[in-house]
Parts: sequence; structure tokens; C-alpha cells
Amino acid sequence: MTTLAISASRRTVSVALELDGEIRTAPSDVLGASLHEQVAAMFETTRICSSDIDRVVVDRGPGSYTGLRIAVTFARFLSRYDDVTLLATTSFEAIAATSRPASTIRVGLDARRGRVHTTRVAAADRIELLEAPRAIPVDEFIALLGVDEPVIVESSLREHVVSARATMSPFPEYDATTLLSPRIAPTAITRAELEPLYLMGSYAD
Repeated sequence: MTTLAISASRRTVSVALELDGEIRTAPSDVLGASLHEQVAAMFETTRICSSDIDRVVVDRGPGSYTGLRIAVTFARFLSRYDDVTLLATTSFEAIAATSRPASTIRVGLDARRGRVHTTRVAAADRIELLEAPRAIPVDEFIALLGVDEPVIVESSLREHVVSARATMSPFPEYDATTLLSPRIAPTAITRAELEPLYLMGSYAD
């Protein structure tokens, strides 16, 4: 089973390949390059091609508007011309998978314009979203915080968590390799269903 993982929800795109149980990443000289360039370089170093890919797992976000659109379009393209199973996960699950195991955590991502992307996640051995992700005003997010449930937020939201006296866990770095974690169970999805997880009507500045 050969699985290609794509994460473009953060500032840079990353790709990873699970090949015969071993996880590979793009060569260091193309890190930070475009998605197409990273995948091409990884295919060259592993001596495989797109027809060898069995599954593609994509981070749907929320996150970078443009990055998510590029990742989703690329995955759709692969599935159109090759017999590829599409799998989707979210940035929330990737963040939870890189954090210390806990019964539940609250994750908050800065959606800008005074709003927060958030959900509650079961974060023990297997990651599971406990509620539908949503974008809410900062004050509503603060009202959700409790002293007994860990909270993971981006640095721009830390002062709000401190003011609520909630238990804060460090915000982890994650990339495409995280999507291949055994703690994440990505959802099988059709090409028509695969869309970026945009939680607001507009993301214009």
C-alpha cells in the first residue's frame, strides 16, 4: 500500500509518502517549493510514479485559503486519472495527533477578523472530532474554555486563554507526515465531496 499525504493548511506546503511501511518526505532541496515540485522530486527519489499511488490523504484545513485549494485540486487530479482512494482529515486532527494524549482537548485557530476556528477533539489513542468545526467570535470561544480541559491555540490567541485561566498546551508543528499517524483515521471521500474546510462565508482581508 502506497499513500501520498498532502498538507497545505499552514504557511508552507508539505508532502509525505508511506511506502512499504516506511515514511518518506520530499528531498531537502525542494522543501518550500510548490506542491507539484515536491511531489515530482519525491517520486524521482523513490522511483515511483502517480500510477503507483493507492491512496491520497489530504488535510482539508481550516487554514491557508490558497494552499487548501491547491492541495484539494491536486488530489482530485490524481484520482481522476489513476485508481486512487481519496482520504480526508482536518487541521484539528493533525494538531491533536502531535499533542500529548488526553481525553479531550479544545483546539482554536485564528480565523482573523475577531473569529476563531474551533472544535473539541478526543485525543487519546485515536483522534476523533467530538463536534462539528465552526468559526465563532473570540468571546464565544473564551466562554467554551474550562479549567479542566486542555486548550491548544495559535500564539495570537494565547492571551485570551490566559485571561480565561484555562489549561494551555503548546501549539505543535505539524506537516504531511502527521497525516500518516496511526492516531488519525482519515475519512474516505469522493472526488466530488473533497472540498477545503472553509468555515466562513468569506476569507477576504
